[in-house]
Order: sequence, then structure tokens, then C-alpha cells
Amino acid sequence: MYHERYTSPLEEQKILRIDGSWANVEIISAPILYQGKNAAISVLRNITERIEAEHLRRMAEEKLRISENRYFRLQASLDRFSHDLFGVLKIPELEDRLVKEVGAMLPAERISLLEVSGQDRVSSRRGSHLPMMKPKTLCRLSRQLPICKVTEIPEGNVLKIGEFQGADYLLFIGERPHLLELEPVKIWLETICRYVSVLYDNFRAIEDLTRELEQAAGRKQAPSWLLRLLFRLNEHERRRLAQDLHDAALQEQIIWYRKLDQLLSDSGMPPAAREQLERISQGLLDVIYQIRLTCVDLRPPMLKEEGIVAALESMFEFTQLRSDYSIRFQTDGFRTPLSEDQAIGLYRIVQELLANASKHSNASSVSFKLTQSAGWIELVYDDDGIGMDLEKAGDNFVSMGVYGMKERVHSLNGTIAFRSSPDQGLTIFIRFPVTEAESNPGERQEPS
Repeated sequence: MYHERYTSPLEEQKILRIDGSWANVEIISAPILYQGKNAAISVLRNITERIEAEHLRRMAEEKLRISENRYFRLQASLDRFSHDLFGVLKIPELEDRLVKEVGAMLPAERISLLEVSGQDRVSSRRGSHLPMMKPKTLCRLSRQLPICKVTEIPEGNVLKIGEFQGADYLLFIGERPHLLELEPVKIWLETICRYVSVLYDNFRAIEDLTRELEQAAGRKQAPSWLLRLLFRLNEHERRRLAQDLHDAALQEQIIWYRKLDQLLSDSGMPPAAREQLERISQGLLDVIYQIRLTCVDLRPPMLKEEGIVAALESMFEFTQLRSDYSIRFQTDGFRTPLSEDQAIGLYRIVQELLANASKHSNASSVSFKLTQSAGWIELVYDDDGIGMDLEKAGDNFVSMGVYGMKERVHSLNGTIAFRSSPDQGLTIFIRFPVTEAESNPGERQEPS
């Protein structure tokens, strides 16, 4: 029979309406007999709304993907930047790190850090791009700018980091990066500049004091009391930053994670959207975990609650999970109470030793021995790595952070010694007194 012949598959086409507009339709056709002749009958269904809805869904998914990637890039930048700030103690390093991070993330090339004085003078501290406006106009503008808020000017964007010693410090971006039009990016930039603003004033005070002492002492080594003061200030800023991260960034991530968790409990959610949200949820968990690790690294809670031995054991356990060398820790029942300066100083020294072992030693085994002997705390570090020629170490010691360790030990009125040779591993001996004579540290003599 004729009606048993082939029926066309379902097709999608566009047709022109009488009013001149186009419509998307589904068409299925089948042959028929009409007045004794071969003909065909077609059924059309308007699917314009479905096509448009599908297009909007795809656009929404793409925007969600872009937004998700941008969110993680911004969060990673904040984590990286805040972590790097812990290793700087000088304003030039802080300024260089700020300009580098902002330039990389926006991205932008014409970035400068400006110093605007009360005498209508404008100078560039970092970068070479200056606004074309007259210095007097820029000085007047800088006095009106809010702290750490992005402000558009005819030549780009400017952000006031702070006011120090009668001068304003501005971050000038001599262009208009399209990313800076997005609110999350503005918040990221303002947050980074708040980090810098918090540290800037303290660093200036530290540098001024250090400069005065260096001029007075000539080439002599800085006194231990000064180093203790500098390290206390550094630890104070670490503690403040850890508190800020915990109370603001971490809690905010937890809130968003819970909101996502509530959305995922909706059984009617489309599978594609559920998959996207689950990836975002997992990413948020990773960020929460990283922020918690950063807070612990900034201010290890076990150090005060459980003591130095428990804090070091916890550090070794965590490091062991991420390293390819074994760690052995001997304490011989160490129970000596340490002052806060001694405990945090010893903790930071061990942190640096572990970092060096990971980066430079190529060791398969690392050991630490913490003991007390005749009123002195002794720490012995030993590894079976590549070692070095101590007479030619020079620049290697700088890259290994040895200078920082020496300063830490000196701040505790202690001594540090090295024993090593090529391919024979490295041994470091550190000792400092259990109690310190603050009034005259030089009176205490190391026993023979």
C-alpha cells in the first residue's frame, strides 16, 4: 500500500512567517495519495521558544564556567599574595610584590606606585607611568580619595593605599583593564591593597628604626633585642592576618558552601547544573582547606596549647604527607618550658629547615634532635642529601634562607654551626640559653 511507504525523519528548519519574522520548527513528512496523485503531508511544530531557551541555557553555563574560573583565580591570587607577604620585611619587597601581582592578574602593564607629598610633589616609587594631570591636581585628588577603594580617573584607575608620614601612597593603573569593570575583581584588588596597607606603616617604622641603628652601629651585627623586636612585629602581623583570614575569608567561604549544599539538595535540579554546582562545591572545600592551612602556618595553634614538641610533631606529620623523604624526630623526653619568643623562633627555624630539605637537599632521610643540656636548648638537624662545600657556599646560603635562620638564632642569644661536604649530607647545630639576661645578654657565656 502507498501509506506504508517511507516517512521522513524529524528535521529542524527555519521558516519565514507572513510578518517577515523567522521561526524554528520541527517537521515530519509522509507521502499520501491526493486526488489520485502522489503527494506529501507535513506536520510542523514551532520550537522557537525551546531553541531560545537552549541557547540561553548554554550561555548561562558558559558564564557560570567563566565565573567559576575567575573566582578560583582571584582566590588563588589572594592566598598566594598573603602567603608571600610573610617572607618580606622591607617596603621595596612589599611594593614590588604588589605591582607584580596586580599586573599579572588584571593583566596590565602601565602600573605605578606613586608617592604624593604635601608640597604638591609626585614621584614614582615603582613603575615609570605617571598620570598626565598636574601635580597640584593629583595632590588635591589624593586627599579626597577613600582608603583602598578603586576610583576611576580620566587616564585609568587609582587606589589609595594609605597615608604615611605626611604623604599619600597611590596605586595608579594607567589603563582600563576590562576585568576591573567586574565587581569581584574590584573586591580582589581592594583586598590585596588592604593587606599592603596593614603592613605598610609597620614596615616603615621598622625600616626607619633599623636605618638609625645601622648608622649608629656601623657594620656591627644588629643587637639581639632589636631582632627580637622585629620578629615580634612580624609574628604580630602574622597573627592579625590569620585572624582576618579566619573571621572574614574563611567564614565567607563556609557560608557560600552551605548555600550550595542547600541548592544541591533540590531533587528537581537538572543534571548538567548539578554537575557544575558539585564542581564549584568541591572547589570551595579546597579553598576552605587551603585557608585553614594558611591560618595554621601563620599562627600554629598547638604551639601555645600543647607546647613546642607537640607543635613540631604535628608539623612533621603534615610535611611527611607532602614530601618524598622520611623525617625522624628525637626529643629524649624534652619538657623544658620555653618563652613565647623561644618557642615561635624554634618553630620558624624548623619550618625553614624543612623548606630547605624539600628544595635543595635531595635527601631521602632527615632527622631532628631536640634536647636540653646545662641550661641550653640544643637542636641538631641532619640529612643524607647532596651536602655542599661550606667554603664556597656563599650565595647558596642566601638562597637557602640561612641568613634568616642565623638572625633567628642570634635574636635568641644563640649560636648556629654547619658541618657538610659534597655528597656527605648537611648537619646544623643550634643552641640557645633556656633563660635570657635581657639587660645584658653579652654577660652569658656559652659553656665549653
